[in-house]
This record gives sequence, structure tokens and C-alpha cells, in this order.
Amino acid sequence: MLEDHSVGLLATSVLSVVIYFVGLVINLSNLARQYISIPLSVIPSILGENATESTYVLPVSLADWSVPIWGVVYVYQGSWLAYAVTGICRKTAAGPAYNNPKLLPVQIHIFFSLAVLLQVGWLISMDKQNLGFALLLVLIATGFAVASLGESYRVLASTQSLLMQQERTWDLWAVRVLAQNGLAVFSTWLTLHACLTFVLFLSFGVDTRHVSARTSSLVEICFAGFLVFVYVLSDLTVFDRFSRFVLAPYLAFILFHAAQMDKYWPDTHAAIFVLLALCMTFTFLAFFLKVIVLLWRQRPRREQEPKVTVSRPLPPDMEEEAYLLDPK
Repeated sequence: MLEDHSVGLLATSVLSVVIYFVGLVINLSNLARQYISIPLSVIPSILGENATESTYVLPVSLADWSVPIWGVVYVYQGSWLAYAVTGICRKTAAGPAYNNPKLLPVQIHIFFSLAVLLQVGWLISMDKQNLGFALLLVLIATGFAVASLGESYRVLASTQSLLMQQERTWDLWAVRVLAQNGLAVFSTWLTLHACLTFVLFLSFGVDTRHVSARTSSLVEICFAGFLVFVYVLSDLTVFDRFSRFVLAPYLAFILFHAAQMDKYWPDTHAAIFVLLALCMTFTFLAFFLKVIVLLWRQRPRREQEPKVTVSRPLPPDMEEEAYLLDPK
């Protein structure tokens, strides 16, 4: 019945799917211009014909093979959106699956949609070589993506016990694996590209005659490394009960550093390569530590048997004394 549904959630779910496909098409069109020999008229003309040329190059610029990762990130977003749409068609004893309880509420869809639109705007601004505007867009997009992930953490933490009571284990793991990991890798990849856009703006977007490309690269490595350290520390401690099953950001960190190191692989003695190698090593160790901590905290625990106390009758003299102290 109609009263069992949420019109607002239905509308935002459909809207987020539409916006997602817009972002997917534009991102894939950017990839097609670089890797597929097809007529340009087939591809949307939002991006310029020279969109794939590396106009701005720094020692920490990513290798070309990392560009398709945006396609992988967007495909992952499609998995949790597909799960959200199927929830509209499924029913439980309490009502429609998507609305009882709301596992992916309106806020998540709104924040995600805004992040996708801003990411597309960042991509177009980078193509038009407007670094200042591109930096602003990618920073705001990162904020909305992180907000959608945080809202997902909060909602699942508050509804987890209800899902267990309803015996909806599949929905619980679908949100963890699809939605939370998907939003996490989207937020992480945006954050890392925000760092890269910042140093590009620092080197090419303003009058930076005293800021060399090497200095900007060192700034990017230090800042990105600091963000990785803060994320790992908070993920394993403060936010563990929310993000225990979220592993995708660690893989994003590894791929990002690998794409940066690829340019310096023949020259392993370069200072920037050494710093990137240290960051890569730390990320690998953090990933293995995350897996170990996850397995340790999810290990099956033996329930302690309740202690059985056997009451013995008191001796006659002690019964009389106890009665005098407590006549009841």
C-alpha cells in the first residue's frame, strides 16, 4: 500500500540513479577518448578534443594506467545503487525492504548525487584548464562523498540490531560490502585527487615563480601521507565499530601510490621515489594490520557457562542467628 512507502526516498533514489548514469557516461567518454579509436562524434562533446593531453605534469602525476580506475569506482557505485533499487521491489514482514528500516535514507542519496555532479564539474574544469575552479569543486565533492559515507555508518549502527531481529543478514552484509565500501572508495579516490589538484594549482594555477615542481610534489606526498596515517589510525581505533568491514580505501591508497611510483621505477634512487616507496610500504602494512584486526575482532568467542551456586542448609545455631538479624 502507498502508506508503506516513502515518496521522498523513492524520488531521491531514482534521481541518484539518473545522476549516476550521467556521471558514468561522462567519465567513460573521457576514457574512450584516450584508449578507444572511435569517431569523436559518438562521444559526448562536453570534453574537448584535447582532453587527454597531459597539459600539467608533476613528478607525482599519476601514470596513464590509473585513469580507468575512475571507471571501476563508478561501476562499484552502480552495485549499491542496484541494491537500493531492488529494495523497492522486495517486501518483509514489516513492509517494503528499503523503508523498514531505511538503510539508505534520503541524505545518502542527496550527498552522493551532489558529489557525482561536482566530480563531473571537476573533470570538465580540469579539461578546460581552470585549476582554481577545479580545486574548489573537487574539495566540495569530497566533502559530500565523506558525508554520505558517514551517514551510512550512522544509519547502519542504529539499525543493525533491528536487522538481526528481522533475520535480514543479507541486507546487513549488502550495505557493508556494497554501499559502505563503494562510498568509501569513492570518497578516498576523490580525496587523493583533491591533493593532486591542489599541488597542480600551486604549481600552475597561481604566480608561483618560487615554487618548483619538486617542492609541490614533496608537499603532495607529505600531505597525502598524513591523510593516510590519520585515516588508518582512526579506522583501527575510534571508527572501528563503524568501518570494521570497509577495506576498499586501503586498496585505493595502494593503487594511487603505485601510479605515482610508476614514473620513477627505473630511477629507484630519486628522493621522491624513496618517499613514495615509504608511503607504499606503510599502506601495505596498514592493510595487513586491518585484515588481522578484522579477523581477530570477529573471531568466534566461547560463551562462558553460567556459574551454578548450590545453596546448603545452615547449621541450627547459624539459622537462629540469621533469623535474629533478618526476621523476614
